[in-house]
Amino acid sequence: ANLGTETFFSFSSLIFERMQAWGQLPETGPYFIALAQEAGLATEGVAECLASREHMEHIRDSALYAVSELGLQGTPSVFVDGFQVSAWNQAASFTELIALIDARSTSP
Repeated sequence: ANLGTETFFSFSSLIFERMQAWGQLPETGPYFIALAQEAGLATEGVAECLASREHMEHIRDSALYAVSELGLQGTPSVFVDGFQVSAWNQAASFTELIALIDARSTSP
């Protein structure tokens, strides 16, 4: 199986590109496994791992922390130098935030 950064981003891009296809599914596991296969990832044991729900408590706690403590409302949430980018899909948001960070670091 093809592993590494390129494959991770290929898989995560597929998830976001196809959100309409899986967003309303009552169970997303089988769909995500098919996407992982499409991205070139090995999927042996993934269905069993999902069914065991071994990591569900940690995932739930992380999501609760992200919402209650960090104020995140969804994914992706992008940060630059500790500041959240308001509109992650618009280049102007990054440019504006970087300019503000630069101005802060150069001010007396």
